[in-house]
Amino acid sequence: MVPYYGNETLLPAFLDHHRGLGVGEFVFLDLSASGRLAAILAGESDCAVWRPRLGSGPQRAICWLNHLRRRYATGRWCLSLNPTEFFVFYRCETRQIGDLTDFIEAERRDHLYALLVDLYGDEPAARLRLDTEEHPLDVLPYFDALGYVTSGPHRYRNVVVRGGVRRRALYSDSPRKTPALSRIPLVKWRWYYVYIDGTQLLMPSRLNTSHSHWHSSPTACLLSLALLDSDEQVVLGWLAEKRPSISARGRALGPDLVEMRRRRLKEDLSERFCGSESLVDCGLINPGQWF
Repeated sequence: MVPYYGNETLLPAFLDHHRGLGVGEFVFLDLSASGRLAAILAGESDCAVWRPRLGSGPQRAICWLNHLRRRYATGRWCLSLNPTEFFVFYRCETRQIGDLTDFIEAERRDHLYALLVDLYGDEPAARLRLDTEEHPLDVLPYFDALGYVTSGPHRYRNVVVRGGVRRRALYSDSPRKTPALSRIPLVKWRWYYVYIDGTQLLMPSRLNTSHSHWHSSPTACLLSLALLDSDEQVVLGWLAEKRPSISARGRALGPDLVEMRRRRLKEDLSERFCGSESLVDCGLINPGQWF
């Protein structure tokens, strides 16, 4: 389930990556200004495209996406992502996502906890341009392996992780204000499930737990390439993840990614992404008992 904001240069790599993991169907919600996504994906038999009748404003994106999940995903495993996010789990280079969901079900769980990891390059992202022949992971190959803090469980039984490059670049003086990086992107959907804040919070609240009661469960990462978006697409994507009541205020404040696009983020502590093993070694992915 994918909301689309207009950056078509990332689409081929996004589709190739997740098809390689064994994803069988893609459902897009076209929130772009042009509304051309259906034409762009006309030859892709595994893609369905929906566009709101009342325009592409982001204020009700959460409601539209929940409706599409109820229609398409009830009784099935549903992976909810932005087109700038690549889903990565332990040994995903050689295993399919179906293998992972079979293992999760064997643990009597119906959801998977994940951590959003921002990727960046050698230069400020605002100067970078992705060529059609380049892979996004070659343009933004670095991430912060250190500086993450966990808190919770909170009111909705959610465990919140903050830190990474956002904390280092923008919130060094007020680290508690760093945006949450914790997500619940993979869920075996039932008709009454709803996301209430992007993919950070899910109801019923038991779906926000990160591990089983009796042992440590596998987790995953979402590699974020959002710095390759334009400022307009960044703001639109950020607003679409928020609750309708705060969208107008959020437009005035603007997201952190707009500021990060103008900064040189690479430092000596930066790590190069070399596959899921590098995320496990840094402690950003917990393999649990997944082998």
